[in-house]
Amino acid sequence: ANTLAGVAMLGGKSLFIGSVGSDDTARDYIERTESSGVTARLAKHDAFTGHAITFITSDGERTFATHLGAALRLSPADIKADDIAGSAVLHIEGYLLEAGPLRDAAVGAMAEAKKCGTKVAIDLADPGVVNRNGEALRSIAKEYADILFLNEEETKNLFRIIRELAAQKIAIIYISHRMEEIFEISDRVMVMRDGKYVDDLPTAQTTREELIRL
Repeated sequence: ANTLAGVAMLGGKSLFIGSVGSDDTARDYIERTESSGVTARLAKHDAFTGHAITFITSDGERTFATHLGAALRLSPADIKADDIAGSAVLHIEGYLLEAGPLRDAAVGAMAEAKKCGTKVAIDLADPGVVNRNGEALRSIAKEYADILFLNEEETKNLFRIIRELAAQKIAIIYISHRMEEIFEISDRVMVMRDGKYVDDLPTAQTTREELIRL
């Protein structure tokens, strides 16, 4: 939802597909989602709406305690082919790829996206998801991903297949400040500072010192 709200803030159109309960939390969630400029396509089920408690440390690190609730009821029947066909990109969170009904729904959506020419972007979510579902995620990424989002910790778990994915012309967005890894696996570097674009250039045509100066 945060990703789609960001798209809406930048002037894009976005639609959020999910599952909620029939309670006050669901109504509040739908209102907040739509007030951010995102169309809410949320199926309602007889269960509590999922929620998360966020713990943030003084140095900015965070973790969550979650209760998925009605989110676990999402099924392929809740995902409309027309919504996927009418989209430029289908964005899948890694949490949907845990074993079970959610994975079935997500894989079904990705298969539909491939059939109608919609790009598939997968955000691996966190290292725990990768550790628990490593082999399945590798297979799913190879078969469906056009764009793959990784952070540093997730990359440690999937580093050995990055080159394989790149060889299949799957775009990988790798966010890091670690120069040795950037120069080892990237073809192009984009530099941002304080959330603002600075420059981008081919990795082979720059140096560590130049990137630091930027």
